[in-house]
Amino acid sequence: MVSTSGRHVVAATAAVLDIAGTMSPPAAFANGLDSYARTHLVDTVVRPGAAVREVVADVVADVRRAVGRSDADVRDVAQVLERWSDEDRKVAPLRTLQGLICQQGFAAGELTGTVFPDVPPALARWRAAGVPLYVYSSCPVRVQRLWFAHCVEADLASAFTAHFDTRNTGAKTQAAAYVRIAEALDSAAEKLVFLSDTCAELDAARTAGWSTIGVRRRGEVHIELGDHPSINSLDGLDLAADRSG
Repeated sequence: MVSTSGRHVVAATAAVLDIAGTMSPPAAFANGLDSYARTHLVDTVVRPGAAVREVVADVVADVRRAVGRSDADVRDVAQVLERWSDEDRKVAPLRTLQGLICQQGFAAGELTGTVFPDVPPALARWRAAGVPLYVYSSCPVRVQRLWFAHCVEADLASAFTAHFDTRNTGAKTQAAAYVRIAEALDSAAEKLVFLSDTCAELDAARTAGWSTIGVRRRGEVHIELGDHPSINSLDGLDLAADRSG
């Protein structure tokens, strides 16, 4: 990594980016999607439409197993899911249901994605430099894709080669997750770079051998990024393809 004139220059075989706080305003992404899913949670569990009935039935069965109540009424199940949502629990049945509800919201035009203004040109610049881009978020992969496909700024779905979430990779604060991603990308860890606004995630990626860049958006002075190199705009990062073999 080289820093010149306040800019960071990183050679990498691929870059992996967080969404909330890094590419999108947290209130719009995490809070917005969770709020929408929370509003429609009970109705989806109690009165699922034909198109989602099978998936909802699997969610209900998973919750019943999790709480040890095989005969729990669907309204009791909905209450458990509401509590998990309010506690921001990252459990599979809840994430599956939230993803399903958000998918319906995008399809109905009730949800749209948004990114910071510097994101579309940065993604285009990095891709033009030959660096493949990936997303890693706690949000389900299908919702990630819908978010970028429905961005009001531009359709960014094609900007990313693939997506990872915590269900298929593991917790973002655990180094093992970044080891798995490196294996999936068939790349040496030291040739990968991870961008996030969360110090614990950056620490985990660095422990796994990755390069890291912290993103501290203007106005977010309270964000603690430790000793990771940091930028307050993606304009401050130049990525180059690492072709060293």
